[in-house]
Order: sequence, then C-alpha cells, then structure tokens
Amino acid sequence: MANYEALEDKLRNAIEAKILILDSGKLQFLYQHQDVLKQDKVFEGFDVVLIPGWVQAEYVHHTGKVEYVASIPIDVLILEEEEDYPAMISYEHQRLMEIFRLSAPHGEALRFLSLLSRKDIVEWGDDWITRFYAEGFPMKQTETRTTRKNAGEASILTLAYLLLSHYPTQIHNIAIATGDFGLINIRDNLEKHANNSKLNLNISVPVNISFLSKDVTMFQAVKRGSLQVDDIPRLRPNDSSAIYLELFEDGTSVPRKLKLETTKFVDICRHHHRYIMIY
Repeated sequence: MANYEALEDKLRNAIEAKILILDSGKLQFLYQHQDVLKQDKVFEGFDVVLIPGWVQAEYVHHTGKVEYVASIPIDVLILEEEEDYPAMISYEHQRLMEIFRLSAPHGEALRFLSLLSRKDIVEWGDDWITRFYAEGFPMKQTETRTTRKNAGEASILTLAYLLLSHYPTQIHNIAIATGDFGLINIRDNLEKHANNSKLNLNISVPVNISFLSKDVTMFQAVKRGSLQVDDIPRLRPNDSSAIYLELFEDGTSVPRKLKLETTKFVDICRHHHRYIMIY
C-alpha cells in the first residue's frame, strides 16, 4: 500500500524532522533484545520511522517482528519502492534509475540498469522497478519466505537521498538503523554524485545521514542508564567493525575505524565520557 500522501502529511510542513530508516538486521537485533533495549528509549528523539517495502518483505512472515513494529511508540510508515519512490522525484524515472545504480553497485543490479539505460524511456514499462528488484538481486528462499539479497540496503539509501532532495528544508537528519558496515561507502559515493548533471538532487553536502548501528544503540543506552555494561557480551557475542572518536583531556581526539573486540567495546561503554560512538 502506497504511503506517499501520509509521508507528505508528516514532513511537508515539518521543522527539523528527525527520521529513522530501519533495516531488517537492526530490527532483528532490537526485537531479540527488547528486554533490555526498551522501545521508548530506542526510538526517543525521532519523529518518524520509515521502512522500505523490500525491508518489510524480509520480516513480514514473522509475527513477533510485525507486532514489534506495530508497537513502536512513534509513527511508522512503509514506503513502497514501485509507488512511493517515483512520487518523491516527480516521476523522473531516469534520475531515479541513477540513484538505484549508485545504491546497488554490484553485478546483476548494474547489468539490469545498464541494459535499461540503453532503451528509450518509453520502452521501460511501468513495471521497471519491480523488474529491477526481481532480476537485479539474487533470490534467497526458505520454507517461510522469499527475499532478495541486498535489495533492502539499496532501498534504504535510495530512500534517504530521495528524502533529502524532496524535503530540502524540513529534515534535520536521517539516521539509518543498520548493521551493514558497507552502507557507509555507498552513502559516501552517493554524496559525491548527488548534485551532478544526471542526478541533480540539489541537496546540501555533506549530507546529514548517520548510522544507528548496534554499537551506537548500546553505547547510547549505557549513557542513558537504561542498559548495564554487564549485559553487553550477551548482546554482542562477536567482534564487529566500528567507528568511534576517542577524546583526550587536552581537547584533542583521534578517530578509530577497526574491528572492535567486545571486551574493548565494554570498556568504551564503561568510560563513555571519553568516547563518541559513530558506528
């Protein structure tokens, strides 16, 4: 079901709106650990949660996750790629295709878009976005669902840049709730091309697109006092990539980008006044 009109109602007259775009991996994490990561704290400070249709497709089979999303204490909108995305770029399909190309920089998706770009736009057909997802992303099939690998990630970044272009003065920042470290490079690449002649999104750079990773969520929860550091090893059993800023008493700082051991992350959270967690 298309939700563009509901999005317009929410954002067209907004002032410094704070938006959260949720991916399926982060939803899994929040759902699994809702006993210590309470919804009212996790979603505090945001005005609306947006979920792309292909992200919804990855959890809609799971009753518990559907109920979790339904109980989020702020507005949640599901935005369909085939219907809502074109509306946000004035149905200029060639520009939308270019955003998809930069959001999905890998094999089958690029091949599909390359073939499409060689055709006259009247030959694309009304279903080109549906075919893009069907033919451009490898299928993952289980007994309960069929999804497309990386489809949700492409949808998330495309949505983020469409929002910044369509609501140029209404948005304060967009946070992407994800565990996909690769989205950082794709975000940065999109930023480089956002205002070129093909896209012409007319957005301010650098963009206010940040990441609400699992580590950022836990770090902020410890700072608020809603999560105990002793709970972290259960929530973070494996080492994972992270970006953070280490602060020193002389007012200087050092950015760190590395695979972070959980024991070190626990120490960072314990001494959170010395750090800023970026991812």
